Amino acid sequence: MKIICVGGGPAGLYAALLLKRADPRREVQVFERDAEDTVRGWGVTFWDDLLAEMHDHDAESAKNVAAVAARWTGLEVQVQGRPPAVDPEFWGHSIARSSLIGVLTERARSLGVQITYGSEKAPDDVAEEADLVVAADGAGSRFRQAHAIELGTAIDHGRNRFVWLATPRVFPAFRFAFARPTRLPPGSDWLCCYAYAFSDTASTFVVELPAETLARLGLDGLSADASMALLQEAFADQLDGQPLVVQPTTEGTVPWTSFPTVRNRVWHVGNVALMGDAAHTTHYSIGFGTKLALEDAMGLSRAIHEESGVPAALRRYERERRRATAPVQRDAHFSQRWFEQAQRYLAYDGEEFATLLNRRRSPWLGRIPPAALIAARRLVKRGRGQ
Repeated sequence: MKIICVGGGPAGLYAALLLKRADPRREVQVFERDAEDTVRGWGVTFWDDLLAEMHDHDAESAKNVAAVAARWTGLEVQVQGRPPAVDPEFWGHSIARSSLIGVLTERARSLGVQITYGSEKAPDDVAEEADLVVAADGAGSRFRQAHAIELGTAIDHGRNRFVWLATPRVFPAFRFAFARPTRLPPGSDWLCCYAYAFSDTASTFVVELPAETLARLGLDGLSADASMALLQEAFADQLDGQPLVVQPTTEGTVPWTSFPTVRNRVWHVGNVALMGDAAHTTHYSIGFGTKLALEDAMGLSRAIHEESGVPAALRRYERERRRATAPVQRDAHFSQRWFEQAQRYLAYDGEEFATLLNRRRSPWLGRIPPAALIAARRLVKRGRGQ
């Protein structure tokens, strides 16, 4: 069997190494459009359950991921400089995306996978020369765009704007922080950061804010340096004097964007299967994007191994993975909406605000007055004698 993966991110690389490992006789190739040393993104989060799943499918890559991953302990929620609410029981792992790709690349090559960089090959270009093609070409997948009607593609864009940054400030806990922009009159404007360490020298620092605030601050037209200066001023309490860093590939202005939620009614056309962000996206506020991409690779490898023929395997892969991702996308949708409505909750103190934030995946939260939820929480605590 000849298999081609288009896209050298976590989904494409992991699919390639699992499919090759399952049967070394297979010819497996990966085509990546960027140069080998080009990595987009900073750190990504995951939890023990993903490591356990990876261990079951390929113990070597799981061991190597665990060896270079960082661990953060605790959740801190801070609102406008007030004392933070802290949950010491919340913890997880994170890893530099470059490190994750490095581990998967090395493992894939050790198994005999051929990886070609700087290739603009599209899935349609190679469909006839392979038995199976994996379209792991990201949220902007060209294959998905070309076959949007057949795939039943729907893309919804969020109202807020965001950008992925990094900082040398190392956050030992996962932190959410909300701030008012000092350069605007008091009112409804706010900025939020999500921060967590992904190594012993750096942290991811995602900034999110309403589109209206972005426009009022003029961030959509400022240079990268001017934008960083403004954001460093707004989050001075969080950064402790450390700078914010944009992606090395950024040119001119900062790439502010709205989050695209991608859904597809069908996940394959002929012998080409969508995988990872090409098939589905989940808002970054729940941290499941990488997990779902790697689980897609596991699901496809399992289906190819256990079914008789590619068509049957792709039908099974699509059925199982759509069922698995649907509830996660639902949770992500409500989490995204919560942040789009954050102004509704900013008057509450740190602990009360953290309670509301931690319930952001609930479909009912937007319909219930926040004060009622806070009152119910106080009753529960009183009943427990806390």
